Amino acid sequence: MPKLKNEGHERYCQNYTAMAKPVTSTALIDAGYKEKYARQMGHNIHARDDVQVRLTELAEARNERLGIIDQQDRVIKELSHVGYSNIVDILIDIKEAGPATVESLKKLSKEQRSAIMEITFHEGAGGYIEKIKLHPKIASLKLIGEHEGMFKPERGSGLMFFMDADYGGVEGEEADD
Repeated sequence: MPKLKNEGHERYCQNYTAMAKPVTSTALIDAGYKEKYARQMGHNIHARDDVQVRLTELAEARNERLGIIDQQDRVIKELSHVGYSNIVDILIDIKEAGPATVESLKKLSKEQRSAIMEITFHEGAGGYIEKIKLHPKIASLKLIGEHEGMFKPERGSGLMFFMDADYGGVEGEEADD
């Protein structure tokens, strides 16, 4: 991983990849660029091919150091656990494991457990499961669909999807021309 020849660009790349929420102008200012220049020319610097390659190299090195390999795949996989979960399968597996207690939850697969948002236990002896609430499936499916480019509405055709924030449900409206 050779450093960039332009030291300012290299410092920018180092700063940008170190930020929790990267902001081009802030990374440039931290790299020593004047604020006015950072705001005016930030996009041009960030879009340079050599800068993009260096940002990718630094991000991959950071991910490897932190043990975050294939992060995008992991996120999609986790979303799919939620989006494709089935409460009936979970309930059947809990029932087959015996009394519906914490112990029976251990019998569920990692994928099934990751789909569970909340569990309410009955107070008293045994601590039986009273209620299981799954993460909103539609929200996960929507994110997967957006990632895969499935929800790019074309003018005058199909439905436009949007989330009902309170319930995670989907409502549809005909797309306007």
